[in-house]
Amino acid sequence: LRPADTAEWPEFKPPVGFDRNFMFLQEMIHFINAIETEAQPDCTLEDGLRALEIALAVHASAQTKREINASSI
Repeated sequence: LRPADTAEWPEFKPPVGFDRNFMFLQEMIHFINAIETEAQPDCTLEDGLRALEIALAVHASAQTKREINASSI
């Protein structure tokens, strides 16, 4: 997020040794394990729907160049 009082975007650098692909591999392993064992996944359907709503609101905000109140999502 960029502070409203500045035009500069902060730069976030990944930690030393960070492997972006590892994150995706771990998610796939977790997903497959949940299917095979019928275990409850860490992310519920409701969590996934909420994440999608937020992503769509961000997209709409970028397209319309208007702020979207997060509490209304």
